[in-house]
Amino acid sequence: MKLTEQEISFFEEKGYVIRPNLFSKDEVQSLRDGLQDIYTHHLDRPEIAREKNNDAPRLIFGADKFSDPFYKLSRHPRWLEPAKQLLGNEVYIHQLRINPKKEFEGEGFWWHQDFATWHYEDNMPTSNALMIAVFLDDIYETNGPLMVIPGSHHHGEIPERSPDT
Repeated sequence: MKLTEQEISFFEEKGYVIRPNLFSKDEVQSLRDGLQDIYTHHLDRPEIAREKNNDAPRLIFGADKFSDPFYKLSRHPRWLEPAKQLLGNEVYIHQLRINPKKEFEGEGFWWHQDFATWHYEDNMPTSNALMIAVFLDDIYETNGPLMVIPGSHHHGEIPERSPDT
């Protein structure tokens, strides 16, 4: 499923593209079921980071290595083809990560630039990268949505600031 010229132009200007309903309800349900399977059978894995204030999963890294639905997602042409269009070459997954945020559980994620984190913590070599999100639940202003600053990708790395500023 290729991006339109309008979507590519929007991405170049704003830094993101939103594709509602890219995956069917059945495909999303398969991912939800896969996440439930991780909760049931894989919570003891070292790839699962926990919240500081309780034992709830905060991040699940590399689920494509031990969950069939997430393996299939990691190779799905509906995100691979647009990624190739935007990056202009073959792509690879630097990190497949699940943020299993349940309402009112655990801490949020402070404002940050993805590349700065990936570069310093994970040794990602260049910022020629995409962050692709598949939301398994409906997202509203009140339940911790992902927020972006349109066009901020044109400003390069922005020095980290206190969350209070």
